[in-house]
Amino acid sequence: MFFEVKAKCGHVGKNKYIVKNFYNKTDNAKKAAFIIRNTPRVKHNHKDAIRQVREITYEEYIEGVKQNKKDLYFHIHNSSDQKRILSSDIEDENRIKE
Repeated sequence: MFFEVKAKCGHVGKNKYIVKNFYNKTDNAKKAAFIIRNTPRVKHNHKDAIRQVREITYEEYIEGVKQNKKDLYFHIHNSSDQKRILSSDIEDENRIKE
């Protein structure tokens, strides 16, 4: 089974996060969420770190993996560069949700 897991990621500033999709091949959705929760860059200690888990097709899985390889967030290792390049996607933890 293939899964797309939407998760909150960090290294973009204090009390800030960015939501990214991760792709996983595993037995069930609960296991996929557990694996991604423990992946580097994911906000492990946040109860709401995993936003969504959905089963996908093999083709969607392959396409998602390709997209992640192109995603700058996963290639930049300097937090200030990440903030500068990804500033439009960064969300604030303290923002009041409507």
